[in-house]
Amino acid sequence: MSKKPLGLLVGCLVVALAFPALALALRRTYFGPAAGGVNNAGVEISARLSHGKPVKVKRLEWHNVVGSCAGGRSGASTGEFPSAIKVKHRSFSATGHLNSGRTTVTVSGSFKHHATKMAGKLRIHGTVPGCASLDTGTVSWTAKQPAGEH
Repeated sequence: MSKKPLGLLVGCLVVALAFPALALALRRTYFGPAAGGVNNAGVEISARLSHGKPVKVKRLEWHNVVGSCAGGRSGASTGEFPSAIKVKHRSFSATGHLNSGRTTVTVSGSFKHHATKMAGKLRIHGTVPGCASLDTGTVSWTAKQPAGEH
């Protein structure tokens, strides 16, 4: 066999073997409300699955989560958790810091229904734009994959 067809055969085998490996390590996106959807609050989460099981939360964003500021005012927080979070036994929890350590974010959650849905808790406290000492308290969130992404 000449070098050209052999190289083509090897290339085809590499591609054929790569696709099943990619299918085993999928990234899924989940969307849903936080704090009952008050002020249009919600979460957007990207997770990595391996063999159909969640292994890591790669990105967790929240938006418009309402909290109390000093002086009785209210404010809202929008942000992204600063690092990926390991998933163990379909659950995760972590604490992260934003704004040079002036804001603390605590998040926990678990995957449900064959990793197509998630539910958890979120708390943000510290300095956010427009509020020197916001505290959301612990708010619940739920998220699911968009239709057709299962």
